This record gives sequence, structure tokens and C-alpha cells, in this order.
Amino acid sequence: MRAPEIELSLDDLRAVTSFATACATWVLPVFEAARGGDDRPRRAVDEATTTDASRLVHRLDGRLRT
Repeated sequence: MRAPEIELSLDDLRAVTSFATACATWVLPVFEAARGGDDRPRRAVDEATTTDASRLVHRLDGRLRT
């Protein structure tokens, strides 16, 4: 069975990317401890965090944790 298609705006895609990046940031140390020679996840997260939307989510994440 195929999942239904969901249409996302560019803003929606930015939000999803930002959320995924924020989540990945938390688990990267675990991955790197187990597979330290594989830098692909770190490079992907670093690339995603250079977007404006990602910066916004990281700022909001900091506010929510304090």
C-alpha cells in the first residue's frame, strides 16, 4: 500500500528540515562515537544548519530548553 502524497510548501519543507537537523544534532555524538570515521552525517547537519530556517529553529530550541 502506498502512502498518500502530502503537499508541502517551501516554508513547510524548511520547517521539516530544521526540525530534522535539530534532532540529528542531539544524536550525532552517539553516531560519531560508534562510527567516528564516517563524517557524512556531520557534513549533512552542518550544511542544513547554514540555512536561515535552521538558525531560527536552533534559536527557538534554546528558548524552549531554558
